[in-house]
Amino acid sequence: MLPFASYFEQYVPSAIRVTHEHDIVPHLPPYFFFLPHLTYHHFPREVWEHDVDGNTTFRVCDGSGEDPDCCRSVFALFLSASDHLTYMGVEIAADDWSTCRIVMAQSVERPQLYLKSNVITWKNPVDIIIADHSVQTDPSSSS
Repeated sequence: MLPFASYFEQYVPSAIRVTHEHDIVPHLPPYFFFLPHLTYHHFPREVWEHDVDGNTTFRVCDGSGEDPDCCRSVFALFLSASDHLTYMGVEIAADDWSTCRIVMAQSVERPQLYLKSNVITWKNPVDIIIADHSVQTDPSSSS
């Protein structure tokens, strides 16, 4: 495993990466199978959502992070930005950048400090929210 994948695995060991059909984003930056130690590498545990005979199927991929039978099986000419906008039948969109949030559990609060480094950048600012799972909220109650 390469440095990013190893680091992520160390601090977020139970993370699952869900990919959708022909989504182009998991292929950026590109992965070069003939240069595996010199290319970007995803962290393990991918679940690939794709269509099989008209039915949505979820495939649990191998632990490599680059399973050739999952999203890596999609030929480059068939990659799609539109498949990045819908996951599990839910359209992923925001009206504007002010509604975008990154939500993390308290167990990953320490790596949050690294989000202010020059490694991760955004064109527009994004709020980072640390979720406190000990506080339960009742969505049916009004304040």
